[in-house]
Amino acid sequence: MSRSEHFQKIKSNEERMTLIQSVLDSRREIVAKAQSEKADLLVLKAQSIAKKQLVCTIQKGTPPTTEQPFIIQFSTGHEKYMAQMQGKPTAEGLALSLDCEIYLLQRREDFRLMIPRSYKAFFQAADLAGSKSTQSFRVLDLSAGGCRFEFPSPCTLASQQIVSGIIQLERRDPIQIEAEVRHIAPGADHTLPSLVGLKFVKVSSLSKDRLVAVVMDLYRELFSSLRNRS
Repeated sequence: MSRSEHFQKIKSNEERMTLIQSVLDSRREIVAKAQSEKADLLVLKAQSIAKKQLVCTIQKGTPPTTEQPFIIQFSTGHEKYMAQMQGKPTAEGLALSLDCEIYLLQRREDFRLMIPRSYKAFFQAADLAGSKSTQSFRVLDLSAGGCRFEFPSPCTLASQQIVSGIIQLERRDPIQIEAEVRHIAPGADHTLPSLVGLKFVKVSSLSKDRLVAVVMDLYRELFSSLRNRS
């Protein structure tokens, strides 16, 4: 899937403002993350619109102390949207500039991003369907809800089996996961790896936050590419 297929730019200013007003009216959560890889995830709630800014309170996370750009994710209706907004700390929490571009994401519950070949990402297995393991598998894509990895042929896993271990990502703390095998795509021949799709289960709040943070960092890289091409 190309990057343009991941995102659809909202071109109309009227439509952008309608989306923002819907988020304000519904008081739905907004997830925000600053550029630093170590930055906390913030959970925001919109309170008002003033001076071309969306004024939000911070429901979760450490309040920022400086003005900086944030990657923003929100949902309205049955759709999910992303934006990069300048955020300014306020007494109430955070004011987000509405002078920004907003993108509609592909339609899926947990948007999955391809992991670049240059980015080190592995599933370090501890248990594969009841068998202890020390095997390491390259992760191909990742979302807050699951991932897909390469399993050397012949694949010994089957659908609905449970696996556990850690997701190890470049320059990051390991993320403990337990997951159900949802699908397996065998390699074209016996020499090629199978592609195994996992759905995370029993994910702790900490692991969930770490997964969301990684995905949002990758979003930012895609945004930068889109903005440079526009």
